[in-house]
Amino acid sequence: MSIEEVKSLMDVYFDFDLGIACIVFLVVYSVYAHLVQKENMKKRRRMSRRQIVYGILLSLYLMLLLVTTVFNRSVGSGAIVELELFWSYREVMETGNRTLLFQILYNVIVFIPWGWLFARVSKVMRKVYWNVGSALAFSLAIEVVQLVFACGTFEFDDMFHNTLGATIGYVLWLVYRLFQKKRKR
Repeated sequence: MSIEEVKSLMDVYFDFDLGIACIVFLVVYSVYAHLVQKENMKKRRRMSRRQIVYGILLSLYLMLLLVTTVFNRSVGSGAIVELELFWSYREVMETGNRTLLFQILYNVIVFIPWGWLFARVSKVMRKVYWNVGSALAFSLAIEVVQLVFACGTFEFDDMFHNTLGATIGYVLWLVYRLFQKKRKR
């Protein structure tokens, strides 16, 4: 894959309106801060620096995720439905389509922070079924929005890749936590 091909793919994924991105960031961070503050009020504590930093990271991540998967698409540009699971792997192996391979990798990589960050900021999300299940639900929501507004392809492969990415992120968080516990001993 040439540098020009990579640049054109990056332009597709990261061409978005900064105003929308800021609004999404502010909404997500406000909800996060409210929930953390509500929990801290029970314990009569203030938000720690770590909670603030992770809240900002989580908000930036969700902002980028929403902007690159939903808000940078043209409404009505065409809806495609692909219900065959793993069709993209077959296509890559048969044709060597590097653009599709990049999309597969992007869909996995873009959800790795989900598994890590949500496990880090929420005790509920430290359970694998909540963490990975929420990633699957969010991915399904993205696919449905793309289908309803005819601005992308509704496909099971994307949901599989997104869920795989969240699972990888969750496992990385578990490994990190294991090393943290060993280091404290």
